[in-house]
Amino acid sequence: MKITKMAIKMPILDELVANNEKVAHIESLYVGDMTYEECEVSWIEQGNYSELIAALPNLKHLTIKGSNGLSLTNLNHQKLESLEIASQCKQNIGHTTDMPVE
Repeated sequence: MKITKMAIKMPILDELVANNEKVAHIESLYVGDMTYEECEVSWIEQGNYSELIAALPNLKHLTIKGSNGLSLTNLNHQKLESLEIASQCKQNIGHTTDMPVE
């Protein structure tokens, strides 16, 4: 799958990748858990998730809230069953994938 925009450097993503041996067991991840009062979905800044997804070999479900700066490139993951992107933006997000899409 390829979803690209100008990616923002996200320290939390880098930290998870750097410590992948400690988080390799994660099967489900939700990023951007905040209320409307804390931040509107359209204001949430994201980054490049490609390295993080590669660093989580057991990841089955990924939910990302917000799409500003979101980048997913060369996504080829053996166990990923679902990818959900919650966004209020009316954007065209192109994608290509080698993963089965249901």
